[in-house]
Amino acid sequence: SAANLAVNETLPERLACLAILLAFCTNQVSKAIVAWTTGGRKFALRIIPGLLLMYAGLGIGAFVSRLLPL
Repeated sequence: SAANLAVNETLPERLACLAILLAFCTNQVSKAIVAWTTGGRKFALRIIPGLLLMYAGLGIGAFVSRLLPL
């Protein structure tokens, strides 16, 4: 939805980027919680590093594209 609003110039690109980043972060946190509660600590510790790598990639991409200043 945010991407469509940005394409139609209804929402500024930076604000759309922020909305997408927040949605992504919420999704990843919920995945970590589900991994911990259903699979236990051992399973979560195998899943969470991959989620953190996705966070890092997303942050680097947003910084490099200058959509999200740090």
